[in-house]
Amino acid sequence: MSIIKIEEQITNVLSSLKGIAKVYDHEPKVLEKLPAATIVLRGFQHQGDTFEGREILHNWDYRVYVAMGSDPGKALSQLKQLVDSIINAFGQDTTLSNTCIRSQLATGETGEVLDVDKPLYLMSGRIQALESRKP
Repeated sequence: MSIIKIEEQITNVLSSLKGIAKVYDHEPKVLEKLPAATIVLRGFQHQGDTFEGREILHNWDYRVYVAMGSDPGKALSQLKQLVDSIINAFGQDTTLSNTCIRSQLATGETGEVLDVDKPLYLMSGRIQALESRKP
């Protein structure tokens, strides 16, 4: 497969979630719609060679943004629901529709973005996907 196909499937998984208004393949300067998710390729590691080919582990950073609005408690609850949905979605499709050998939602951490005009809740972490490339 390829990085592009895997990333497209990660985008599809995030786009399919109820509550995500827009998914970006970059970190935009302005989030046009909220809640929003971003995914950015951060690198890869050669995992070794097998009889079938070369195994490569790709890493994407993801972020999910939710506006705090006038009710931060409600917004935090919304973020928690999105976190559950993301964990479930990636757990149900570990091969990302057969674009990789396996993938995992490797890490996740919540926080706040307060130094902006409209404060946000944020979940960020890493998605990993292992692929095999034929020689």
